[in-house]
Amino acid sequence: MKKTLPTLPFQSHTRELWFLFALAIAVCLPSLFWHNWPPRDAAFYYLRMVREFKEGNWSGVWYPMIPPFYILITGTLATVLSLPAMFAGKLVSILFFASSVFPLYHILKPFYGHRVARSGCLLLIFCSRLLRDSAAPLLDSGKMFLFLLCVCLLITAYRQRPQLSRALILGGAAAGLALVRGEGLALALPALAAYTGIEIYQRCRMKQSSSLLSKVPWHSCAAALLFLLMILPWAMYMYNETGYPVLDRRQLDVIQRLPVPESGELHEPSKTVRERFTVNHNPQTTENNFLQQSAGFSEFAIGLSASTVFQTIYSKLLPELFKGVHQYYIPLYIIGIVLLIKNRQWRGRDWLLGGLFLAHALIVILAVGRIWTQARYILPATPLLFGWAAVGGLALIDWGREKIPVQKQKIIPTIITLLALIMVFNGNHRAFQFLRRSRPNQEYFHALEAAQWMREKGKENMAKERSPIKSTQRHYHAHRRPLLLTANRRIAFLGETDAVFPDMYHYGQISIKQVLELCSDKTIDFIIIDRQWKRFYEIDTEDLTEQPEIVHLKNFGEDSTYSVDILLVQPGELKITE
Repeated sequence: MKKTLPTLPFQSHTRELWFLFALAIAVCLPSLFWHNWPPRDAAFYYLRMVREFKEGNWSGVWYPMIPPFYILITGTLATVLSLPAMFAGKLVSILFFASSVFPLYHILKPFYGHRVARSGCLLLIFCSRLLRDSAAPLLDSGKMFLFLLCVCLLITAYRQRPQLSRALILGGAAAGLALVRGEGLALALPALAAYTGIEIYQRCRMKQSSSLLSKVPWHSCAAALLFLLMILPWAMYMYNETGYPVLDRRQLDVIQRLPVPESGELHEPSKTVRERFTVNHNPQTTENNFLQQSAGFSEFAIGLSASTVFQTIYSKLLPELFKGVHQYYIPLYIIGIVLLIKNRQWRGRDWLLGGLFLAHALIVILAVGRIWTQARYILPATPLLFGWAAVGGLALIDWGREKIPVQKQKIIPTIITLLALIMVFNGNHRAFQFLRRSRPNQEYFHALEAAQWMREKGKENMAKERSPIKSTQRHYHAHRRPLLLTANRRIAFLGETDAVFPDMYHYGQISIKQVLELCSDKTIDFIIIDRQWKRFYEIDTEDLTEQPEIVHLKNFGEDSTYSVDILLVQPGELKITE
């Protein structure tokens, strides 16, 4: 008799799943090729780090606030294929988004069947908000794939016998989840613990042997060992940089608020590390105040009371959940849930998937957002609810087939195709928007011109040769020159420069005198004042005794209080009144 290979999650309906994978990539192509305006976080951190990785500038690659998973994969791809950082970042994000159809299908199929699982994958592909975030060089699609993969492996492990291959895949996925975003560790550890519990349960059910040794969760031990080996290099780097073996600097907020035993003290970072990650110019707040203001577990994890929990759920959880369920699908969720309850088909599967979504949202809210949380932080778990949406959507299609005459039923696929195209356009609207040189895009094109000037003439026009500056606890630096003082993170990235952003120093209103003070402290090479600056800071140009020599000039228009679109000057050219 032929021996069969162990059953892995991705072996059924292979062709159909690969078609869905290709379709997911296809709907992202407009953003991949036409959208070159990076998101703020990507321009501030991720893409700059990928660029330094590709160019071998290792001092600008790693930073304690950014786990290394995305940077390592994207930087490697950019280096091997000689791709620009922006293109490589979008490509990696899109590949993770497309790969998510595999674990999602195998999460939904055992519970709802093939038809609902396939429809759930289509809802994932055409979810405009997921599409928009996944076609951008952000971390969230990688987190979504790894989170869904962990859930898929846990469900498969519960339904089948323990397998070493599945355990090792889970260990690797959990390590990737812990290294892709700061809150990933709080998701990875419960996944490993759940797998251990499942394996113990499965081994206790097996009647092959009653020995205690046969009930030891060896596979879970192997998964945990692989997990530790994968996170160990980054934990060692973080220990060297911060004094603690954490995976994200924001996790220190928890550690530093834990009660210290009387017999000992928490490890203190070395003096050199403390000096490196200390803000050396901060006129309005101290480092301790910053740690108290920063978002993290510590606000909620230590000393929770019943009133605090209730207030958190009422004022934070419900609004954030609404942001994270993708509002366009809410009617489908409602129809699906009502039908499942009405037909007495509501099962433990629905409680499980809904509970996992809520647990993920609560962990993210407690870990990331003390005041508010971006929707893209909640969205990676939203596909768990697409089974309900698929049930509702298929019910609408079946109802239409019953009510609409046969000769007119061609309208159903036409409507579905039209809705899918609308969702694709909505998910790629920024790519289509920037194809037109219309007035709303003037800032985009002018910023590109300013960035081109920085690349071509910036170094030539520097006052003198200056050394790069080091990163601080709150501010990442790419360790290169020229150094800009700007509010426009995109110009800093596209211009291939390093940058200082006043908002990192808690400036709300900044005078010309404070601008010069900051320039002197950081040895700034150029200043860019544009609409981005106007949007975030108040600065009175009347403080200038004379108009400085303008390096780059574009007209804003009659609706602007500024006479220039891009005011790019050197600090020495600014004159102020006393």
